[in-house]
Amino acid sequence: MADFIEEPVVRQVISDWVTEANGQFSRVEQIKKYTLLGEEWQPDSEFLTPTMKLKRRGVHSTYVDEIEAMYN
Repeated sequence: MADFIEEPVVRQVISDWVTEANGQFSRVEQIKKYTLLGEEWQPDSEFLTPTMKLKRRGVHSTYVDEIEAMYN
């Protein structure tokens, strides 16, 4: 998956999806920056509960550098 997200065509398709989705939201609700990750999150893991809810602590501890880069 890590190689897949580096493909320019894939990045463009995702960018188009984000642009389309942003059209449905007000300016303050729109996605401004995002990062594509090279792994799939599985239920009952460090990132998701068995019911697919986000585990913020696990995400933050693993992706602290990526999160900080979006805010700099």
